[in-house]
Amino acid sequence: MKVLAGVNGNYGDTATLTNVKIPAGGVACENFKGVNNNSVEPVGVASYKQGQDGDGKVCIYKKADVGAI
Repeated sequence: MKVLAGVNGNYGDTATLTNVKIPAGGVACENFKGVNNNSVEPVGVASYKQGQDGDGKVCIYKKADVGAI
């Protein structure tokens, strides 16, 4: 698993995580700058790993909501 939740924050996407488990140190949520061109990959803006709080705006969760397996 690379990322549990990937969101395009510039398009208003959000992810709210509660009571989930991912591999220790894994990325719970990543905010991407979404694009509208299928030949271009979105660029990661910020990522939040297991053990960290999300940003509260796009990646909405507290570190207690994302446990390790």
